[in-house]
Amino acid sequence: AWSWDLSEVDAEELLAGAAGADVMISHSPPKGIADRTATGLSVGSTAVRDAAARVQPKLLLCGHIHDCWGEEGMIGETRVKNLGPTVNWFEI
Repeated sequence: AWSWDLSEVDAEELLAGAAGADVMISHSPPKGIADRTATGLSVGSTAVRDAAARVQPKLLLCGHIHDCWGEEGMIGETRVKNLGPTVNWFEI
């Protein structure tokens, strides 16, 4: 889910105004990408995923799910990277 203090509906409302960007940054990962807990549960945000699909930034950086730090995937042409809890350098 988006976070403990915001519902997915709240997140959708906040992200509705997101427009053209080269980089999108979100604490929560998008649903289905770098969002699995140690037990394999997918806990990413559908609101973040849908906003990235609509806006299509070149890069979406996220964190929150420490079990997936360093993992990445794609939403259309958008590269998604979970930076995790520590410094995580990577090539763009």
